[in-house]
Amino acid sequence: MEPEVSDALIAGVVARARDIVYRYRLRPDRAFEYVSPSVTELTGYTPAEHYADPELGVKVVHPDDREQLQLLMTDIRDGGPVRLRWIRRDGGVLWTEHRMVAICDEAGRMVAIEGIAREVAPPAGDGQLAAGDLVVDLEGQRAVVGGRPVHLTPVELRILALLALRGRPVARAEIVREVWRTRHVAGRLCDAHISHLRRKIERRPRFPERLVTVRDYGYELRAP
Repeated sequence: MEPEVSDALIAGVVARARDIVYRYRLRPDRAFEYVSPSVTELTGYTPAEHYADPELGVKVVHPDDREQLQLLMTDIRDGGPVRLRWIRRDGGVLWTEHRMVAICDEAGRMVAIEGIAREVAPPAGDGQLAAGDLVVDLEGQRAVVGGRPVHLTPVELRILALLALRGRPVARAEIVREVWRTRHVAGRLCDAHISHLRRKIERRPRFPERLVTVRDYGYELRAP
C-alpha cells in the first residue's frame, strides 16, 4: 500500500524545489494560477509579479523564442522537453527546459497549462561553457584562458561550470549546495577552492578580474 501524502507536504516540497512549477490559465481569461517561489531566484521576478501581469511569462521569453512559445500555448502535443531562453530582470539570458501538460475541459479545449521549468546549460558545442575568453571544457576537465589550457580538479571544474552557467552572482551557500550536494560543508572550504582557481585563471590572483567576490554574498564569473 502506498503511503498517503498530504497536500501540505506536497505544497512544501514544491515550494522548496529549485525548479519552477507553474500553472497558467488560458480560459476564460489568461492568468497565472500558481508560480513557485524559485522563480525569483532564477529570473529576478516574484510570483506576485506573475500574478499581477498575465503577460509576464511571454515578456521574459527571448524575442527569438516567442513564436515557439505562442505555438505551444495553442497546441501541446506530448509534454516533451522544450527549450526556451528567458531574459532575467538583470538582463542576463537564462536557458530553460520546460515539460508541459495541457489541461482540457470536457469539450477537449485546452484551458490551462501545467509545467515545470529548470535551468539548463546553454548550447556551446563539445560540452563547453564560455565567459569572455575563458572557456570551461566539461569533457576535458580543464579551462582555456586566452588560449592557454588550465587543468582543473573535479571540484574546481564544477565551481567554474556553475558560475559560467549562472552568468550572475552566485551565493556561497548555493555553490556549496550545488557543487558538494550538501548544506553541511563549511563556507571556508568553498573560499579555499576559489583561491586555488584564481591562481590558475587570474593574471593577478590577489586582484581578480574574472572570478570576483560579491561582498557578503558569494562569487561571480566575469569577462574582464
